[in-house]
Amino acid sequence: MRSTQTIGVLVPNLANPFFSMFIKGIQQASQNNKFIPIIFDANQNQELQSMYLEELIKRAANGLIIASATLDANDIDRILTRNGIPYLLFDQNDAQIGDRVWVDDYKGGQMVAKYLLAAGHRRIALLVGEQVTQNIQQRIDGFRSVMKQYRLSLPDEMVVQSPMTKLGGYQATDELLRLKPSAIFAINDEMAIGVYRGFQERGVRIPADISIMATMISISPISSHQN
Repeated sequence: MRSTQTIGVLVPNLANPFFSMFIKGIQQASQNNKFIPIIFDANQNQELQSMYLEELIKRAANGLIIASATLDANDIDRILTRNGIPYLLFDQNDAQIGDRVWVDDYKGGQMVAKYLLAAGHRRIALLVGEQVTQNIQQRIDGFRSVMKQYRLSLPDEMVVQSPMTKLGGYQATDELLRLKPSAIFAINDEMAIGVYRGFQERGVRIPADISIMATMISISPISSHQN
């Protein structure tokens, strides 16, 4: 172990409530083990993510926690293994190398669909980002698979795209209302919060008039390194 005893952490967006809680957990575990976390927020920018990754290597971090669905896992493994830095990936479900926390996004999409359908919803709108990463696509596929089991479909016109932020969700409010769904599946928490605010401003009652639900997930650790 190096004398600095630091853990480098790279996340896509600290404004996202999920990653805020993610960081709190890392900080607590780091403190308990007398490590200092160095946290970088890439603000959903892939170039920034790459730059920050290089910066963490320069700072000789003892290990890295990388939460990114866009960085290439093979490149990460090649760069970090070459520099002798252990790492843990998050949001890299399809990676065949590297230790990672595996998120079952497909099951999460299924759980959302089952919950909404069991509640009696049949006209459901899907709110997704403008760029659909692999993990997001898995959530959508899981959702569609359950809809298909119920002999229901998710027409293209019921899918609304907007930036994956609170503002993006807020901006999608009028388009969602135009579709007249009984429920909305928001692909992440931030978008759900933005829609919620937009509906409140328009006097739409939740859940009396319309239901909003974000993704439910199941996680487990996976190690592909042989020690």
